Amino acid sequence: MRCTSCDYALWNLKTRLCPECGRAFRPGDYEFVRNSVKFCCPHCNQAYYGTGPKGHLVPAEFDCVRCSRRIGMDEMALLPAEGVDEKQTALDYMPWLERRRRGWWRAWGSTVWRALVAPSRLMRSVPESSPVKQAWWFAVATNALVMLVSVILTICVMGVVLPLLLAGARSTPGVTPRVSLLIAVMGGAMGFGMVGLFVVFLLFVVLWGLAAQLLLRITGPVSASIGRTYQALCYSSGAVVATLVPCVGNLAVIWWIVSAILMIKQAHKVHGVRATFAVLSFPVALLVLVAGLYAVLLTGAIFRARSLTAMPAAQARLETQMVLDDLIAHAGRGVGAGPPGHAVELLVSGTLTATDLVSASTLTELDDVPVADILLSDFMFLSAADQQKAARTAADALGVSTIAHRFGDFLFTYHGADLTAGDGRLWLVVGLPDPDRNPTPSPGDMIHIGLGDGSVTRTRYAVLASDLQAQNQYRLSIGLPPLPDLNSITHGAPATAE
Repeated sequence: MRCTSCDYALWNLKTRLCPECGRAFRPGDYEFVRNSVKFCCPHCNQAYYGTGPKGHLVPAEFDCVRCSRRIGMDEMALLPAEGVDEKQTALDYMPWLERRRRGWWRAWGSTVWRALVAPSRLMRSVPESSPVKQAWWFAVATNALVMLVSVILTICVMGVVLPLLLAGARSTPGVTPRVSLLIAVMGGAMGFGMVGLFVVFLLFVVLWGLAAQLLLRITGPVSASIGRTYQALCYSSGAVVATLVPCVGNLAVIWWIVSAILMIKQAHKVHGVRATFAVLSFPVALLVLVAGLYAVLLTGAIFRARSLTAMPAAQARLETQMVLDDLIAHAGRGVGAGPPGHAVELLVSGTLTATDLVSASTLTELDDVPVADILLSDFMFLSAADQQKAARTAADALGVSTIAHRFGDFLFTYHGADLTAGDGRLWLVVGLPDPDRNPTPSPGDMIHIGLGDGSVTRTRYAVLASDLQAQNQYRLSIGLPPLPDLNSITHGAPATAE
């Protein structure tokens, strides 16, 4: 029988305070092998032997047969029975509480081993009077050691990889500092990760203990306080050492939970079903919550991905609408038709800018779009007079026989049409990426078409050819020449009626 705080032997003491550290104790807090301990009357030293299940006196209070005084078991001085060694009096020793005698590493290793293979025995060996802080200290030390060993193993692996990186970095000027920075960042991230995981572990055990004790009380009577619950959870955490074992580490959490169930059952003397329900509920609820949050985030990511997929199509429609609106507005300014020559005139007299003719969803750049003998990127910085001059030069280059021409990522098919008629069947603008700079659209890609009534329709690239046939039939019916394959219309090859 030893003090749970300082490991001082408490035999043959009538006082209830440890002479070494002053901690209070009661003989009833300890369990003994039957008939292995003498309980001596504090008045006459008459010896009695414990015959109860815990090696206690039965009854615990009675009149002394020698001095006839009323005495209780917790008043008596205790001694090992004759011929019995002190070690033989206890049912079992809790290794962690014997660190001073056994040594820190040996006591820790024995406790971890019992948490893995004999959790019920481990719980039976924990005195009810044992301070809860001892259990927390074990849990903190165990998880800190596991994390430290994990980091050391990671560093060992990095010790093989990083020299290879550094060897290559030394041969490349300017790379070594970046590799060193990478190492520093990785080290810092590992440090913060360890601290974060440690805080999460402590918070998890605190909430787990509260939930388990609450559920035990809801489902029936309990024989111990929440401190006993935390002892079970903290000591059973020794099972997390299994994370360091290859091929077994993934089962460490399950191992911990199973050990905790067996220790809670032993600590509170409850049925296995109650112990399982109390211990499992919080981890399962937490798992469901995390899975639910993951599902919500995943669903949001899917919708976001769909939105991002839909954005280019929506952007292309808006871009086509802007070009169409400016083209029709040009006709509404008393002209009655589109620019008689090149669509670049819309940049001179309308509200469009150079970037409006290059779609944001394509690979086309301003430097890829010619305007007569200059590029669109240069045109946008010309003076108004020079822009008008460049527009006339571009119109002259097209010629009067042009029926459609490309400008940026748009095909202009308005030539010869009355834009004030509001013809909803006639194509005026087609948003089609420049084939000289972009791959052929996939069959499912949307192609947006601006119509004479100011609306924008769309069709899939897979059916664009058949739609063009129908458009050409209509064009012939209103006296306009048919259009060739739209992909054949480039900056250098406008469509002509010849």
